[in-house]
Amino acid sequence: VVAAAASLGIDVLDLEPAFSTHRDPLSLFDEGRVHYNADGYALVADSVSAAAARMGLKRSKMAGTVPADKWIKVQRPSLPAKKDSDSAP
Repeated sequence: VVAAAASLGIDVLDLEPAFSTHRDPLSLFDEGRVHYNADGYALVADSVSAAAARMGLKRSKMAGTVPADKWIKVQRPSLPAKKDSDSAP
């Protein structure tokens, strides 16, 4: 998908590197491993924010313009330690 989009001149933010380099990528999903959990969404938000800053993008005038160095970093909640029984097979 990323290569196809690039060949059409469409900018794409590939989140695979952010997830694959995480120490425990499966811990970024909910129990059903279908949707992101709070940490997963925080990783996505951080990745989008960093990409927007690299591209020099600003928020729309409707939302107000905030310099990239003033953007708020997403705070991750602390989660209880996983038990062995919580591991995926």
